[in-house]
Amino acid sequence: MNRSSIKEKHKRYFNVNSKVDSDNTFSQLASDLNTRDQSFRLVKEKKKDEFDLYQEFFENLSDPLLVFDAQTGTILHANNSAFKLYKFDKPKFIGRTIYELCIEPDKFKYKIDELLKTCSSLKFESKQLDNSGSLLYLDIHASLIQRYNKKLVIISIHKISDRKVDEKELKILSEIVKQSPSTVLLTNIDGTIEYVNQKFTEVTGYSASEVLGKTPDILRNKSNNPSVYRNLWKTIKSGNVWKGEFVNTKKNGEPYWASSVIAPIINDDGEPTHFLSIEQDITDKKELEIELKLALEKANEVNNFKTRLLGNLNHEIRTPLNTIIGFAQLIKEESLDENSLELSSKIIKSSLRLLKTLNSIIELSDLESDRIKIRTREINISDLLTYIEFNFKEQAKEKNLSINLKLPNEETKIKSDERILELVISNLLDNAIKYTEYGSIDISAAVKTDNGVNIFEIKICDTGIGIPESTKKIIFEPFRQSSEGHTRQFEGTGLGLTISQKMIQLLNGKILLESELGKGSSFTIQLPAITL
Repeated sequence: MNRSSIKEKHKRYFNVNSKVDSDNTFSQLASDLNTRDQSFRLVKEKKKDEFDLYQEFFENLSDPLLVFDAQTGTILHANNSAFKLYKFDKPKFIGRTIYELCIEPDKFKYKIDELLKTCSSLKFESKQLDNSGSLLYLDIHASLIQRYNKKLVIISIHKISDRKVDEKELKILSEIVKQSPSTVLLTNIDGTIEYVNQKFTEVTGYSASEVLGKTPDILRNKSNNPSVYRNLWKTIKSGNVWKGEFVNTKKNGEPYWASSVIAPIINDDGEPTHFLSIEQDITDKKELEIELKLALEKANEVNNFKTRLLGNLNHEIRTPLNTIIGFAQLIKEESLDENSLELSSKIIKSSLRLLKTLNSIIELSDLESDRIKIRTREINISDLLTYIEFNFKEQAKEKNLSINLKLPNEETKIKSDERILELVISNLLDNAIKYTEYGSIDISAAVKTDNGVNIFEIKICDTGIGIPESTKKIIFEPFRQSSEGHTRQFEGTGLGLTISQKMIQLLNGKILLESELGKGSSFTIQLPAITL
């Protein structure tokens, strides 16, 4: 083979093959080397363009890609999505091992070893950390490639952290439904049951296999009005939530009350795809309500009977009592016999005591039945207290007690119910005289300020026997006294303080008690200071 040149306008190179045939014929074959080199150059340039194209595709693919050594795990290549996912710069990422990123590197290596054995692609999940320490749940698709007598692994990564969170939440919600103390029932749009929880089986007696594919009509009780079901279906099919109570029937035929909330499950198009029913067995509650209703009706009957009885007693006892008191007063006024005077006085005293007891019982009954109407008017406190003190002066004098009245410096008028206020003050003053053997009773009135609020106070203080700490709470209860039973020393029904407290409450006030055994007691009436 010889190489020669032919000089024309430009220098060119040829590859020339010469030969002599058997018949002495000489021949030559020449090929233009310039053209061949150009072809090689074009092929090389084409391959480079293809490499650049694949490189650009690799770098800009939206899915993170990694290439690492199958033996050592050293990361050799990664695309931009991988750097972004792991939050690493390229210089700090390339060269570290894939196992440094794994929370469970042994599990990841086991998968790579499995890939090396099977030489086929492999898909698995992995938990890894990014550069900031955040947890990554990843779906890995790994493939084995051979380059330069080296086995390399290329992995495509899909982040599934959100899916894992959703799966975790779904698992929690699933457990909540399974372990819910309420029965849970899910149907499709046609009402066919697709799911029931364990509580449903406990309450109804039906197993899941017995109800799946059927409709909730298996629970329907004939006692329910059909309109309830029509309204129910109309409500939920329109996309709204239905709430209500009705009677269901268990598998054994036993009825039970259920409080139900039924809601549609809406898809992205706003159309219901399923219906979810959550029910609670309220049979015990309903039975209790029925018992309470019957008890209330019975109590109303008793109360009505008591009202009628007291009405009759009020008439049948008060009329003869007034007659007895009237005749006893005539005897006392006209008789000159000391024995007759004494007997008539005892008759009058006992009759008045009985009349007072009757009045107290009637008043308590009226208070408990809300039959007392409040009639507010302007009250001159000085005039009212002076009038009450005058009425009790003789009673106090009989026990050698003095009543000291301390009136406000200025004429004070308040707006309240005068009849009720007079009755309460009289009850407290009567008790003060009854339980005081010596000393005095003080009555005072004043406007005070408590936490920036003006209140009107009336105090009745005595030097009587006092009230033990143990009985302070019971003396406001009906028919209770500080001393009770066979050992009690004082007359009375034990209704005075009960009636007084209830009456003051009607006036939006209260009664406060301060007492020390053997030294006396102080009762304070507090009312809103609506002064005029």
